[in-house]
Amino acid sequence: MTEARTEERLCVGCEKTFIWSSSSPNKKYCSERCYQRKQKYIQRDKYVPTDWKPKELVCAYDKCDVKFTQKSQNQKFCKPECCKKNQEMIWGSQRKSKVTKVIKCKWCGEPFEKTAYEGNFKNFKYCSPKCSREYNSAKKKTGATDHSSKISLTRRGKSSSKQNLKVKLGLPDYLFGDSTYCSYCGESMIQSPSSIDHCIPRSFFLDVGVRGSNARGLTTHSCFKCNSILSDKIFDTFRQRRECVTNHYQRVIDRFFNEENTWTCQELDEHDVDYGLRKLIEQKIFNRYVLIDKVNWPYAPEYQEIVLAGVTFDIKYTDMFNEAQLPFMRKFFEIQ
Repeated sequence: MTEARTEERLCVGCEKTFIWSSSSPNKKYCSERCYQRKQKYIQRDKYVPTDWKPKELVCAYDKCDVKFTQKSQNQKFCKPECCKKNQEMIWGSQRKSKVTKVIKCKWCGEPFEKTAYEGNFKNFKYCSPKCSREYNSAKKKTGATDHSSKISLTRRGKSSSKQNLKVKLGLPDYLFGDSTYCSYCGESMIQSPSSIDHCIPRSFFLDVGVRGSNARGLTTHSCFKCNSILSDKIFDTFRQRRECVTNHYQRVIDRFFNEENTWTCQELDEHDVDYGLRKLIEQKIFNRYVLIDKVNWPYAPEYQEIVLAGVTFDIKYTDMFNEAQLPFMRKFFEIQ
């Protein structure tokens, strides 16, 4: 093999000499850093007019009358210090003085003083981080009458002596509804995957994480979408849980699928549109009808047969629930 030929050449970027080799004949720069710097200047010079010529200007800072020659098209100051002083002068004239106000805490109601600019008082709502955490925790579980108390759930409402759990409200491991339909929106789950929704979220179980605990609580069949909407929100009745999902779908219809921005099949036939756009519009029309069916699901006769009929029968005519569980079940499902 022949040895590579070497010679000294000038760098295109910094004009310093470097050793060029025939093994890399296209090398024009002494280093990668020099190449990147040159490319940066090339990109910058693309936006500079070719006929631009430097002008002699007076510094734009009021307290500086020095004349200078431009080094770039947008240069207005003779040096960076003048630019910085000019910005401080502008910001200082627009800056308002701070104000001290007495604000009422949104959670505990105690008044507290805060000193800040007028526009920043909307961010101060709580007297301490503790009040902020307690308020956000309560807001996340909207719908519950008492946010501070936790619900202790054990299997069949019984507590193991080894766990030493204080049972405030024992709930049964009761699964209701039909596995082929979502209990909240009525979506068919024959071909799509389903999930199990905990009507009392597991984050409220005091025995979660306790070794040997297998509590499931009150559960129903649900699609993944409705389960994610409810998340760990807790409500007093099953009707409130269902209305939370229904209101979510109604807001989606009002925002994205109202009559003003949704085509009808008749309007689609009147206009000559290409195949791709037609399929997109037809899919949007189909999605709107699907959401309308989900909103109207509680008023469908299948809802009473699939969801509530079995629960009503079990509560009234069977011995599945003990004396401690029966009052809660009647209240949760609003059954007299």
